Amino acid sequence: MVAAKAAAAAAYTAQQNALAALVAALKKNLRYAENTVDFDDHKLKLIGWSGKRSARTVEPPGQTGMLRAIMWLLKFPRRLRGATGLTVAQIGEFSFLLITIAFSHQLINVTIFRYIISVTLLSIISTPYLIRLASWYFLRRGKNRGAKLTAPEPKTIESPVSPILIIGFGPAGREVAQELATLYRRQIVALDLNPRHRKAAQEMGISFAVGDATHIATLGDLSIASARVVVITIPDPKICRQIIRLCKSMAPDCPVIVRCRYDRYRDSLQQAGANSLIDEEQHVGSALAQETIELLHEPCA
Repeated sequence: MVAAKAAAAAAYTAQQNALAALVAALKKNLRYAENTVDFDDHKLKLIGWSGKRSARTVEPPGQTGMLRAIMWLLKFPRRLRGATGLTVAQIGEFSFLLITIAFSHQLINVTIFRYIISVTLLSIISTPYLIRLASWYFLRRGKNRGAKLTAPEPKTIESPVSPILIIGFGPAGREVAQELATLYRRQIVALDLNPRHRKAAQEMGISFAVGDATHIATLGDLSIASARVVVITIPDPKICRQIIRLCKSMAPDCPVIVRCRYDRYRDSLQQAGANSLIDEEQHVGSALAQETIELLHEPCA
């Protein structure tokens, strides 16, 4: 049994050595043919071969280009498409399997194998840094240098001298604007990163700005120093703290009213400088209790 295994192993080794010698000889003959005819494609095709391909420009990775195309069809902003494409531009780990198969079939030599493995590892390791670069270059460097103020009626509505600034124009922000619009319509300025909220602001007849409230230039463009009040409706407590500190550094006397998503963030938001907090959990509890009381006092059928 042992002798049979040894004989089989020897035969396999001899076969692999013969195959390697054949491949080396074929490569040598093909290189000789290429040099002899000076890479003439017409002559090389007579032996089923071809010359070197002409240089081509490097194309973006397939998944990057495909993702950017999909986002373009969905009408996402150009900067967001670029940032998203860059974050998925790394070589995937599936390439290890493909490279191993190619190497095992002797389609590539050990030098190319090691080179591709090194590049793949470097690409994967650099992914977190690419994400940070995408966030800085595409989403902040250009877009957030300042906010462009737009008004529904440019000829009659101008940027207010002492604005009522609503940061975040989602459902909560729109509700705040709707309640204030009756008395302070011309003073309200809504700020949000999503330009699609502009239509809702125009329907209410209030001014709208696209920008990031965590940047000094954005708040400066909206006259934060002379603002009557700032209402922050963003649910993320970390971003809220950043905006509160920035508002207080630029307008120390301006009251800041903040949405508090969870009760456990009250202290941190107050320490950041919030003048007033609207605790969602507390208000939801009160609303639920009121509904329960009204239900209990309804007469039974």
